Amino acid sequence: MRLKLLMSICLVLVWVLTASAQRVYVAMSNSKPHYQAAETGFWEALSQAGFPKSALTTKTFDLSIDKGQSALEQIQAEPPDVVLTLGTGATKFIRAKAPDIPVVFAMVIFPKRNGLIRSLKRPGNNITGVTLDVAIEDQFKVMLQTQPSLKRVGVIYNPEENRRFITRAEKVAANYGLTLVKQEIHQSNKLSQAFEALAGQIDLLWMIPDTTVFPRDANKLAFARDYLIKNATLKQISTYGLAENFVRSGATLSLMADVTDAGKQAGEIVAQLLKGKPISQISVQYPRTVRLSLNLRTATAINLHIPADVIQQAELKID
Repeated sequence: MRLKLLMSICLVLVWVLTASAQRVYVAMSNSKPHYQAAETGFWEALSQAGFPKSALTTKTFDLSIDKGQSALEQIQAEPPDVVLTLGTGATKFIRAKAPDIPVVFAMVIFPKRNGLIRSLKRPGNNITGVTLDVAIEDQFKVMLQTQPSLKRVGVIYNPEENRRFITRAEKVAANYGLTLVKQEIHQSNKLSQAFEALAGQIDLLWMIPDTTVFPRDANKLAFARDYLIKNATLKQISTYGLAENFVRSGATLSLMADVTDAGKQAGEIVAQLLKGKPISQISVQYPRTVRLSLNLRTATAINLHIPADVIQQAELKID
């Protein structure tokens, strides 16, 4: 009799736990390695916060398959408590198709400019997350660490796209004793003229995400990247690249978010939500762990002597 009672209690407990298991889904733009690395960090952080994957109802969707239609059907049939979105495309898709579901994003650059949030501090719209953008302060700091004599930083940009960003960057640069030398551009085919107008006035060329300077088309982006790096190097100007592949192509340095740790940050945010904290009280975070890449061959070519302690910090060194 006691055995039957114990078995009944166990069955009831299993049913209750299963029925009440919180649903956490992951939707990624595609299954490329950097998204998978972020997802790995995400589940690791959730487990460390007391939410192992085995105790949750989970699903992972690659939205590049059938344009996300099957994912959307499953999400609508069994709405999750929260969705982790990896990538700008995935985040836009879930926000548009399932706006009532809380979203925590990672692997997204310029979330405000992409229309995903109202601001970093108060994102609103049932959404928050971890931006892929490295804080401007961190970028200028590493420029100075790499090039201590740095005074004048040049930037080419389209004001229609980057006016507010550049206005803020000017203020941050001044706080670090730097002068931001600006050169506007309105057409991609005017890049060489913009660079030549800037070249004689700067110590470093800061490359920022700007679709006029670096078009979305991969071939056009590569052309602009290679043109700027080559010609800046010829003029003994150091270059801060958008990403690690810019350094592999000859840029002097770049700073990028550690994608696995960005996934962990997103996991920590989701853990707060599962514990009951309102999503409206959680601001968007900058990546807390960044990776420095250096091209020492380029540094030698432009007679830039990077301090030894900075070289030691770099995770990628091209020499």
